[in-house]
Amino acid sequence: MVCTVNDIIGILESLAPTGMAEEWDNAGLLCGDRADRVKNVMVTLDVNDDVIEEAVDLGINMIVSHHPLTIEKIGKVTSDTYTGELFRKLIKYNIALYSAHTNLDRVAGGVNDALCEALGLRNVTVLEPAYVYPYRKLVTYVPTAYEDAVAEAMCEAGAGTVGKYTDCTFRTAGTGTYTGTEEDEGFSEVGELTRTEETRIEATVAVDRIDEVCEAIRQMHPYEEPIIDVFEMKAPRTVYGTGRVGDLEESMTFNDFVNKVADALETKTLRVAGQPDLPVKRIAVVGGSGSDYFPLAINAGAQVFLTADVKHHHALEARHYGLQLVDAGHYASERVIVPVLVKKLTEAIDALQYSVEVFESSTDTEPFVSFT
Repeated sequence: MVCTVNDIIGILESLAPTGMAEEWDNAGLLCGDRADRVKNVMVTLDVNDDVIEEAVDLGINMIVSHHPLTIEKIGKVTSDTYTGELFRKLIKYNIALYSAHTNLDRVAGGVNDALCEALGLRNVTVLEPAYVYPYRKLVTYVPTAYEDAVAEAMCEAGAGTVGKYTDCTFRTAGTGTYTGTEEDEGFSEVGELTRTEETRIEATVAVDRIDEVCEAIRQMHPYEEPIIDVFEMKAPRTVYGTGRVGDLEESMTFNDFVNKVADALETKTLRVAGQPDLPVKRIAVVGGSGSDYFPLAINAGAQVFLTADVKHHHALEARHYGLQLVDAGHYASERVIVPVLVKKLTEAIDALQYSVEVFESSTDTEPFVSFT
C-alpha cells in the first residue's frame, strides 16, 4: 500500500502528539511535502551532514529525528549557516524531516521510559506531571460475523490501548432489531422487523483519536449508519510529564550503579558526583538537559539523579542535600529512544500494510569523546 509523509506523521502523532511538546519546542514536520510518497524511513537522534549522507546512500526519503534541526525560527535557508546548509541538502535530495522532541520526552513509552527500561527500574512514576491525557469509552454494535474486522479497525486507528496493552476490547452478544424503509435496502426487508445477532464492542480511546476511530468504524462497518456511542470516563487517564523516578530491583553501591549506567548506555563519558560506597536504590532520571530538575529528584526521595548537562552550581547544591549525580551526557541519555522508535514505527507500518522499511541510523552523532 502506498504511504505518504502524512501517513507516517499520523503514526508518530499517535505515539507522541506534538500538542504535548513544550511551547518553545520546534517539534513536527520541519521539511518536506506531506503528500510525497515514502518508501524508506530512517530514525536518528540528531541530524547532521553525516546523517544526511547516510540517508542519501540508503535511498531514504524521510528522516525522523529526536532533536529538531533547529529550535529557533529561521529567516533564510542558505549555505551561509550550518542549519541553512543542512536544510538545503534535505530539499535537494527531497528528504522530509520530522522531529519528535519534548513530546517524545514526556509521553509514556518515550525517552525517559526507555531510559528507565535500559536501567532496569521498577515502580516507575512521572517526576514532574505536566499533562493529563483523558480517555473516553467508545461503543459500537456490529453483526457478529463482522466483529473481528471492526474491532481490528478500531484498534489500528488508536482505540484499545490500556497501559502497556493494546487491542483491548470488551464484547457482549445481543440482538439488534430494525425495520427497513424504502431508502434502506441493507440488511433488512422493507417494512419488516428484522432481528440480527450483534456484538457490542467497547474500547477506550484517547480524546484526540476519537474522530479517527469513528471513521475507521464507518469504513469497516457493514451498516450504512452504524451506532457509535462515546462516554465520559473518570478513569483511565494517563499522566505524562518530564522525567521519571523508580527503583532498582536490588540496592547496590553508587559506584556499581555508575558502572551499570556505563554498560546500559554504552558510554564511557560519564561525570559523577557522589560517595562510591553509598548504597542506592531509588533513581530519578531526566534524559537530556535536566539539571534544573534536581530539586524534584530530592523531593521524590531519589538517592541518585541521572541526567545530562549538569550545571556546576546545581551539582554543589545537590551534593549538599545528599543527592548523588550521574551526568551521562546528552547523547547517551537519549540515544536509547532510537531503537525503541524504530520498533514502534515498524510495528505500526506493518499493521497498516504499508510498503515502507524503517532503518536505524548507524551514524554516531556524539560530539564528545573521553580523553585521558
